[in-house]
Amino acid sequence: MTKSVAIINDENIVENLIVCDDSFIDQENQITYNDLNPAFIGGLYEDGFFYPPQPYPSWTKNEGNWLPPIEKPDGEFSWNEEKKEWIEI
Repeated sequence: MTKSVAIINDENIVENLIVCDDSFIDQENQITYNDLNPAFIGGLYEDGFFYPPQPYPSWTKNEGNWLPPIEKPDGEFSWNEEKKEWIEI
């Protein structure tokens, strides 16, 4: 059976993504992932979750997602990191 595997470095950053059979998965730096918890090259693996690269310095991690300091309002908005606010598009 094949598995999707993320290869992580000593800082828990995803360096590569591969598909392999079960017999290949035998090292601590090889973590399986799936569509519910996808891995991203350059992303972070922490507390059982894969995170894409951090979109903005002010955003915080939460169970596989990056969250802005202010919840996004309904509609078309873009995050302004300098002002730390949502700007309507």
